[in-house]
Amino acid sequence: MMPMNELESEIKLTLDRAGWLKLQRCLPIEQQFEQKNHFYDDAARTLSNSHWALRLREQAGRHFLAAKGPAEYSDHVVQRQEIEVELSSDDLELIQRAKALNELPFKPCHVLIELFGNLEVSPFFQFSNFRMVLNWEQELLELDQSLCLSQERYELEWESNPANLKQKFPQLQSWLKANEINFSASNSGKLSWAIAISSS
Repeated sequence: MMPMNELESEIKLTLDRAGWLKLQRCLPIEQQFEQKNHFYDDAARTLSNSHWALRLREQAGRHFLAAKGPAEYSDHVVQRQEIEVELSSDDLELIQRAKALNELPFKPCHVLIELFGNLEVSPFFQFSNFRMVLNWEQELLELDQSLCLSQERYELEWESNPANLKQKFPQLQSWLKANEINFSASNSGKLSWAIAISSS
């Protein structure tokens, strides 16, 4: 169980349904799968109020636990700290029994304890995401359809190093415009979007 501790850098674009459908026709689909996202917090919503998240993700029979920090935006590039580990079946059972962060011997939880103390956490929100991995100019783009209640959200995400993103993003913009795909910069994450829908 090796932790992945990195500064995640990506470009996130909001699409309409027509653009989401058109991208599937225009680009080769390398992979497609469903992601089920479960978020944990304490009763005071300490993590979400501080723009942090503790996420358990199920994907193709595998499980990943991640601590994700606040997003910072610069020249269309979104950066945030992400500490993620893959879990075994025994690890998953431990998470389901645990009541506090110090009962979970995983790097994402250690980081959150250092920042916020030993929070008593429990599941407080979940939503599903359908992801397709597309190949554009040898770059892998992630095409997402997120579902919460009766609402849908469509996004195109491109994760790479900041220099590559800034260098090639004008080319991606030109390609999207040439194919008449409407897009705009995403100003909020999927969790914020889903919580806003459930609260309205």
